[in-house]
Amino acid sequence: MKIKIIAYLLSILVIAGCSTLFPQYSKRGQDNADAKQSNSFFGSLFRDDSDNEANDIQKENGKGGLNQETIARNNRKRSVQMDPSITNQAAIAALNLTFIEGNTWRTSAHPALVFGIMARILSQNYIITSVDRKNFNLQTEWDKFFIDGRLFRNRISLMVFPVGPRQTEVVAKNIVEYYSGSANSKLEENTAWLPSPDITDEITKLIESTNRQTALLLNQMQKTR
Repeated sequence: MKIKIIAYLLSILVIAGCSTLFPQYSKRGQDNADAKQSNSFFGSLFRDDSDNEANDIQKENGKGGLNQETIARNNRKRSVQMDPSITNQAAIAALNLTFIEGNTWRTSAHPALVFGIMARILSQNYIITSVDRKNFNLQTEWDKFFIDGRLFRNRISLMVFPVGPRQTEVVAKNIVEYYSGSANSKLEENTAWLPSPDITDEITKLIESTNRQTALLLNQMQKTR
């Protein structure tokens, strides 16, 4: 009887021990599954972050490519700007007198510079009768000349004035008259002269000479820098 009781107690103990072991194993299995699931979850997060980082790097590389192109383009612009020949040509083109209409030309040069050059050129071939250095205008004396046996005279009037920032206008007129009196009689200064179309190229030569002198002056200034 005692033996049966002892055997019964032992079986109860064995069953109780097994029941305590099974929940531990099941818990460990659950923990392992949870760990795997958590690992896969965090792994997916890290993988997304890495993908995002890679995409960001690619975007940065793309931006870097665009920046490099922009830098290269700017460098090319700078090289053009730094090229003395191109800069010189652009400056000369801006300073040259450009025909507008009638007797009017325009330039980017300062009025005082333009007037000084043109006055010096005119003084080489004409007698200056009146000059206003403050308002930049002058007039030459009458100059007589013959064309096809006919007597003519001309005088040049010049006005230079600013019309805007870095814009100067020049009004140059060549007044031409012809002598209507008898060639054998004494010249009648005030009654026998009649207006004539400008049959000379005096204004054209004046504009061309001014542009040449302006370009020469610009070249000399650049050489002294």
